[in-house]
Amino acid sequence: MTSSNIPVGCFSQYYKLYNLFAMPFKMKKVLLVAALPMLLVSCDDGVKKAPPRKTMPGAYMPGVETKDDTGIVKKEWDNALPFETRVVDLSPTDVTTTYYSVALPDHFYDSIAFSLAERYRPIAMNLLEGWLQTDRKGIILDLRTTNAGNKSTNYAIRLDNRQVPLQLIWDDAAAIRAENYIRLIKTVPEIQAVTQ
Repeated sequence: MTSSNIPVGCFSQYYKLYNLFAMPFKMKKVLLVAALPMLLVSCDDGVKKAPPRKTMPGAYMPGVETKDDTGIVKKEWDNALPFETRVVDLSPTDVTTTYYSVALPDHFYDSIAFSLAERYRPIAMNLLEGWLQTDRKGIILDLRTTNAGNKSTNYAIRLDNRQVPLQLIWDDAAAIRAENYIRLIKTVPEIQAVTQ
């Protein structure tokens, strides 16, 4: 068959198939060798299952605690924050006050803390209202790296007719960092400095 004898229309597909079978034997072997790996792979177990997905840490809500069967209190937000947090009971007077202490001993944590403050600024008052409904009475931001020259500033976060004490603690090494935190705190109208 010459190129002038190529069928037209719906028979052109049959012509291509005819040419495939009319190939020399050597060419058929090459096609068979090329198709063999595809046939072997297609007989596999099928679609492989993906590994289990990673899950996000529990939602951070201060005061969300549960007790297990042994009576040990488990914090739902464990490992949800990149810095150390703990509950502290202070009694400067006869009354013991429970504080939620956040340790930020390194400048590395500052960018994370400022980022979280900006991200949660629109819902901060709702979070603090939830805070007041728990037994927690205050918040401590601890910037100390050593115990040399400890300083502190006290603030009050006012919500309706209630207030939450906020204490910022730093040492000589963290004085510049403390200024940045004080500047951030002053941008929130609900937080006022407490004079002693």
